[in-house]
Amino acid sequence: MAVEKVWNRSFGNVFYFFILQALNYLGPNQFAGFQFFQKIMWTVLIPVIAISQGTSIRVGNYLKEENAREKILAILKTSSLLGFIIVGVFGILGIFFIDAFEAIFTSNSKVIYYSRIMFFWQIIPYILFGIAMNIQGLFFGTRKRYYILIISLVLNLMIIMPIVLLMSIIGSFQTYEMIMLMFVLVDDVDIIMTTILAKYLISRNFQQNEKYNLLNTTNINK
Repeated sequence: MAVEKVWNRSFGNVFYFFILQALNYLGPNQFAGFQFFQKIMWTVLIPVIAISQGTSIRVGNYLKEENAREKILAILKTSSLLGFIIVGVFGILGIFFIDAFEAIFTSNSKVIYYSRIMFFWQIIPYILFGIAMNIQGLFFGTRKRYYILIISLVLNLMIIMPIVLLMSIIGSFQTYEMIMLMFVLVDDVDIIMTTILAKYLISRNFQQNEKYNLLNTTNINK
């Protein structure tokens, strides 16, 4: 467990390092717009994070109960739906009011412009992120956190590092849109891998549990 935490933290630091490298290519207004939208979105995600934490706790509790598989699937579907609704409602409102909302906090039209660009690039990936975050409650609840490490490895080695290296080599790729594309790819691959690994974990664990329960029942009948 300690080794797993060290590895997770190490690759989190690697991820952060490469993100910082990419952000170095932004101009001051682009960076301000990026940071502004990030702060807005992470405020929106506060209830989603709280739901995902509750999901992981409920998953851990359900492991000890009968019909655990059905209960876990139900809580994952419910929490994922809530994540979708919370971020999705913000997305719908943002289509019409994002500029007016941002104008409350800044009068810099260029910052608002770049923040709006990020909104339209990132709102769907953030919806996917809100769903994936709740599905990943399964990994924390079952203490299979190394699945998070697997996802992090793929995202870092297959998407983030190559794109940042490409940006450092080819000047024409050092654009705001390229950074947006990187985040889109990260969130898309994240939810795909999360869903695949979650299905694998559920099918593997609960097949083993069913065999164990069947064996116990057979022994009792004997």
